[in-house]
Amino acid sequence: MATTTLLLVDDSDVDRYITQRLLTKAGCDARIVEVENGREALDWLRDNRIPADDGLLILLDLNMPVMGGFEFLLEFAALREQRVDLQPGVVAVLSSSNHPDDLHRSGAFPFVWRHLVKMPTVDALADIVRQARTCTGRAYA
Repeated sequence: MATTTLLLVDDSDVDRYITQRLLTKAGCDARIVEVENGREALDWLRDNRIPADDGLLILLDLNMPVMGGFEFLLEFAALREQRVDLQPGVVAVLSSSNHPDDLHRSGAFPFVWRHLVKMPTVDALADIVRQARTCTGRAYA
């Protein structure tokens, strides 16, 4: 059975903990990798390969120190072009911002397919994980 990697990118320890708990309640059995900012996420992605039959779902906060979500999206777009294993990966923005400019900016990336305001419900997170199957064509938990 394929393994899903869920990359949780958020600078808040509390938000990462709550999101992990919600994912568990939603029945998500993906391998969850936690990082604190966009730079750490890119470093992890550069150092790790996603096997061909596995999936990648990134839950991304927008406002973080070191490297924020928008900077990450720009660099992730370039990295996806170089790495075939990352091309099916999708991003769901999980942010406290619901500002129209943020929605427009993040939505400009074709691999960003959801924007949720923190903290989503268990059902909303379960839907993200379920819908990721459709977006990538890969098996998600």
